Amino acid sequence: MKTYFLCLLLFVATFSSCKKDNVNNGIIGKWKLIEVYDGYANGGNFQWNNISNDYSHSLEFSENGQYLRQENINGNNQQCIGTYILQTDNNLEINSNCNTAIEKMKISELTTTILIIDRQVIEGKIRYKYTTIN
Repeated sequence: MKTYFLCLLLFVATFSSCKKDNVNNGIIGKWKLIEVYDGYANGGNFQWNNISNDYSHSLEFSENGQYLRQENINGNNQQCIGTYILQTDNNLEINSNCNTAIEKMKISELTTTILIIDRQVIEGKIRYKYTTIN
């Protein structure tokens, strides 16, 4: 009976720790923009468009709430440093030195390799698809 109880306890501890790791990892890490979906009325094409390396950027979300966005568009380097909050309803708020207001977005998909962030605009929605990088 003692052995059964210890095995059961070990089994429960193993699965609860895995769930905790997945929740904590979420968006933590480095991401590279690979596609954009222009889903807005005036000028949007309502399809996924590949992003060339010349127009891509990377995001980094740290475990302690720090945020970093790095981009090099046509030789112009820009670095946005700030903080982020990911709420339980998948709303993402970013406060950085690149914007005067807090950016409010929504995470519509998050896997171990893909992150899709939706930004609401007046005429619809723009979606940004990222993949993990090392």
